[in-house]
Amino acid sequence: MKKLLSILLSVFVSLFLIGFASNAKASENRSVESSSTPEVSSATVDGEAVEYTIMSFEEAKEKQNDQVATYLINAKNELETTKIKKSEAIDYKKIDSSLDSELTKLAKEIDKSYTSQVFVPVQIFELSVESGVLTGDNKVKFVFDLEATEGKYTVIHKNTTTNKWLVVPKEDVKVENSKLAVSFSNLCPVAFLTVNPDVQVEAPAPNVFTYVLIGVSAGLLILGVVLIFTSKKNRKNK
Repeated sequence: MKKLLSILLSVFVSLFLIGFASNAKASENRSVESSSTPEVSSATVDGEAVEYTIMSFEEAKEKQNDQVATYLINAKNELETTKIKKSEAIDYKKIDSSLDSELTKLAKEIDKSYTSQVFVPVQIFELSVESGVLTGDNKVKFVFDLEATEGKYTVIHKNTTTNKWLVVPKEDVKVENSKLAVSFSNLCPVAFLTVNPDVQVEAPAPNVFTYVLIGVSAGLLILGVVLIFTSKKNRKNK
């Protein structure tokens, strides 16, 4: 009897370890892909050109800028790990409820049936200007060499002080000569979002392995109880 119970326990532990390994591998496969930075046509404050720095995660690592690399990988992972399985939809509520509310309002303005989940990030990068530029009510205006139409891009950025994602106001995201022009009052990691109306927005797909593991565990538990009961009954009969 003890030997049989040991075998059942070994089977359960083996299934658990296999499930853990497969889930870990799936998480690894969902890691953030490489992202290039958009070309900048100009960066100005009140019409005056300013020095700026734009970097992708890969460029930050290459230049051994660990602080920027950390900011970017954290920002990327935050967006990536909240993706709903088997789709590109992101559960923005898990990131920040106020961010989700703002994106939902913007989505409803496009189509009343849309939710925040129709917004999909296409580029994430670090953007900064020289010290002292963004003071008071100053805003730095970037014109990106990206073909744009009204409403094509929604821009968010993460304030590394408050650790909050913020939506750049619509009035600060414009199209000039078919290029994307964005005025920032804060920078840090920046993400460009676009609307994907075909994105799946249903609830996360169930983890099939979890259900199988629960079923097998329940079966093993029932079998173990039956065997113990049968063993005790046989002892009484003797």
